[in-house]
Amino acid sequence: MASVKSAVMTLADIMHGMEAISYAILAKKEIKETAGGRMIIAVFKDRTCSLKAPIYSSNALLEDAHDWDELDVFRIEVVGNKDKRYGMQLELKGCRKTNDADLNDGFEPGNVFEVSRYPVEDSWNRILSFANEHIKDKFYRELVIALLHENAFEFKRMPAAENLHHPFTGGLIEHIRSVTRVAMGLADHYALYYRELNPPINKDLIVAGAILHDIGKLREFQYNQGGARYTPSGRLVGHIVLGRDMIRAAAVKIDGFTDEKVLLLEHVILAHHGKPEYDSPRRPMTLEAMIVHCADEIDARMNCGARALVESTEAGLFTTKVFGWENTRLYRGIPVEGSGD
Repeated sequence: MASVKSAVMTLADIMHGMEAISYAILAKKEIKETAGGRMIIAVFKDRTCSLKAPIYSSNALLEDAHDWDELDVFRIEVVGNKDKRYGMQLELKGCRKTNDADLNDGFEPGNVFEVSRYPVEDSWNRILSFANEHIKDKFYRELVIALLHENAFEFKRMPAAENLHHPFTGGLIEHIRSVTRVAMGLADHYALYYRELNPPINKDLIVAGAILHDIGKLREFQYNQGGARYTPSGRLVGHIVLGRDMIRAAAVKIDGFTDEKVLLLEHVILAHHGKPEYDSPRRPMTLEAMIVHCADEIDARMNCGARALVESTEAGLFTTKVFGWENTRLYRGIPVEGSGD
């Protein structure tokens, strides 16, 4: 089959004998020793599919391939090669990491890796409005606003997790926006339901804790377009304690911020995973900590469940096992005509 002129294509659109330029994540790289010499099996993926790209000793790219890092995004020049035994594969003719110039040359990040479906600036402005309008306590408000602005760049792009919930660019800020909305609703409901409490439920603390509960993920992860990568401190310490440390360091810069206020906010952060088996240093011991924990847990679980229902390729009425639901298979239900348009 004669090849056609190279064009920017998704991996799923590449046919046998077709020359193409694609942008894809290096999902996996495996070095092998064979009778014919050393080779590398590279697996590239985008939002449409993943394909293997065997790099044999005769390929001039073999030496460079040793330095390619998994989860980086590459511009690849390929020829489609459908093999009877292995199916569709890619023959690599060129490969390099993407750069800013590629955005003007056919690179559309949303075609390669998942991004938040909500515009980042919209989520950012919503979170700022939550802080300004719903945190009446000036110390909590000043602390939250300071930490948001100090870390704005990372907040706006960081995934919320490596592969569990919201594991995509902008996932963290989407998660924080949702958790804060849920937590505020719970705070308002239970403040009315238990009016006899003295002191009453502290909505200021709840909103501050909801916005900051995952701030440690800015230190736990190193941003990468192809997926979050753990930092050494992320592996050895974890985002819960890292977040507590960030809050404590910021609080000492605010005159008049009492130890009691800082302590209560620290506890919300330290308890937001709920149980020691989920890496929570403390179980919730205040109503405010319980509300933030529940809002965080339901949002994470709903994201895992909704993604499984949309993305699962399992045939039948149930999805594949969902890790975020203790490996439960979720029931798909009967589609409603016109829903989801």
